[in-house]
Amino acid sequence: MASLVKIVLVDTVQQCQDAETELGIDIEGVDLSRAGEVCLIQICGHSNDTVFLFDIHTLQDEAFGEGGLKELLESDVLKVFYDLRADCDALFHLHAVDVQASYDLQVLRALKFQDPTDMYLHGLKRVLAEFLAESGILAEAQVQRVDAVKEQVQELFTPERGTEIWRARPLSALLMDYSALDVQFLLGMKRFWTPGDPAAAAQLQEDVMSASERRLRRFVALTPEEALHQSSKRIRDVYEASDTSRTVRVPAARIGAVIGKKGTNIRAIRARSGAKVCIRDDVAVVVGQPAQVEAAVQLILAKIAERHDR
Repeated sequence: MASLVKIVLVDTVQQCQDAETELGIDIEGVDLSRAGEVCLIQICGHSNDTVFLFDIHTLQDEAFGEGGLKELLESDVLKVFYDLRADCDALFHLHAVDVQASYDLQVLRALKFQDPTDMYLHGLKRVLAEFLAESGILAEAQVQRVDAVKEQVQELFTPERGTEIWRARPLSALLMDYSALDVQFLLGMKRFWTPGDPAAAAQLQEDVMSASERRLRRFVALTPEEALHQSSKRIRDVYEASDTSRTVRVPAARIGAVIGKKGTNIRAIRARSGAKVCIRDDVAVVVGQPAQVEAAVQLILAKIAERHDR
């Protein structure tokens, strides 16, 4: 089946796309993180319907040389991601690329649409499906094709191979199609969810960019253990600018003590501190005003430290 957009695989730095005012960016890699490998960087602009796939596995650091991707990614051109954390963390720690002017659509969704009491982040699969349904930009047959490509590639991510398929060269047409699918809709999602009123649109852009920048800086500064703890990445970390958040690792043997019988302890911690608190796996996430967060963290630590025979 034909791709929805033109796809160009870039394996020489000279083919780098000219900068635009806004770019949609996505990355594929092996265990994508500061401990993994960046294999592809997908870029799509407003000026045409082409998705550029930059073959980082082949180019390595040459791709980020002077006049190449490093200059572009660190420029004032707006870069639109969906959940920038792993992408920007890998770029920062593996390739010394400090992404600037970032705009995270997951931040936009959390600030504009997500219930403040919802403590979990919404993934791209869910949000893209909502966008395609609400916008109607694709015919039903095209939506089915998007779903089919994603399902076919997901079947390749076997436990034995994991994400190693991104190292395979030459890239198959299926993997190239898959790589282009998400990034081609990022700028459209931004436009679709931006208010028509210019003042409201400008304020939203300022809020999202500010929150995206805080999110990026916070994540790249994490310890390796914190950054690579996958379960904690599903917990919401985006709130209003006046809020702050902290995480507390809870030993498995003390999770019950923190939660309490039928949730009595964690409800008491929320009530006494005024903070939002949830536990996912072995991580307690606390969100609220700084004093509220500090109070909740101390209450959690006290529960962890309580003697078992009390």
